[in-house]
Amino acid sequence: MTTTTSTNRIYPGLLCNSIEFFVTGKRLKIISGGQVSDINDATYCQRQVLKEAIEKQPAVKEMLHSWYPKSKMKRIIQYGSCRFGGLDYQADYQNSHLQDGEYSFCAARGMCPGEGILCKAPKFRGTELSFQEINLLQLLAGRDTNDVIAEKMQMPFGSLHPFKRKVYQKLNIQTKQEAAMVVRDLNLL
Repeated sequence: MTTTTSTNRIYPGLLCNSIEFFVTGKRLKIISGGQVSDINDATYCQRQVLKEAIEKQPAVKEMLHSWYPKSKMKRIIQYGSCRFGGLDYQADYQNSHLQDGEYSFCAARGMCPGEGILCKAPKFRGTELSFQEINLLQLLAGRDTNDVIAEKMQMPFGSLHPFKRKVYQKLNIQTKQEAAMVVRDLNLL
């Protein structure tokens, strides 16, 4: 990761030899070698990173093959989109190491048979977040009052504060502002 200040960050792949995969529109893109390109225009080696990751995970391989039995490229694109679709400031591939995955918004969340197999829950300081915890953090980063947040989460107001306290403890944070910084750092908005 290249960081100049907390407000002026550089995406991986722009100034270094790491790779960042991300989805924009409905296209999987790649940042590498200072350029942004479509995955179809990526080098063989760049696509091979994703292909080898698929091969190492039997459940992922089986799921993707059931969706796209005749197209290796579609399997690579789907895997890259689901697992690495978010654009953040942590390199997806650096020093011959592919990260475990990152959170990205998906309209199919909660309805997708690949959920938890292809996509991964984000981690903050090594702690995995549930989708309910992500939802709470996203809402805390906004301007909603606790009453509105409880309503949006379909949670009794009296249950919101203990849940929020539990999430704060888990993340070792104490304020709504710190929660907003977690949301920013994990690219949860």
